Amino acid sequence: MARAPKIRGEGELIAHVGRKPGTHSDDVQLDLTAFLVGSEDKVPLGDRLYCVFYNNHLSVDRSTRFLEDVADGSEFIHVDLKDVDERVNKIIFAVSIYDADVLGHTFGTISDARFWVEGEFVSKPGLAEIHSDNLSELFGGHAAVVIGEVYRSAKGWEYRKLGTNHTYASLAEIGRAYGVRFDS
Repeated sequence: MARAPKIRGEGELIAHVGRKPGTHSDDVQLDLTAFLVGSEDKVPLGDRLYCVFYNNHLSVDRSTRFLEDVADGSEFIHVDLKDVDERVNKIIFAVSIYDADVLGHTFGTISDARFWVEGEFVSKPGLAEIHSDNLSELFGGHAAVVIGEVYRSAKGWEYRKLGTNHTYASLAEIGRAYGVRFDS
């Protein structure tokens, strides 16, 4: 498998989740979350303000912002990498299905759920796709997944796909894995 390209430390990154327009008539909501984590892969101080999602649209350091397109239901998270707090070593991206346990949905029961990341490559200016996944195909039996992370390295920020060994039952369960509680 090819390594994901390096991202400029001073650049930007945009993670997206959505479905192909016209492929869905159901009311399934895909939720995108970014966890800004520090040492020991935990959210600093267990503070939900280091998590960016539908209930918190801006990280405490103001580097990471949640946005949505109400017309098509897609969500995206914009990160200004130059503004990320020095205590943050990684930004973890997770996708979950809202109320999956109540509605009985998994990625396999919905059509064309997709996640993709755009960033600035070291070798060329402007945003370009770094990675994409069809969640419906890859994680059919699951309702929540940690899909990837951008992390600091000696060479700058790099993206790494996670996925198959990082599936969960819900966003609350993912939060607990990173030291934050959404269910209290």
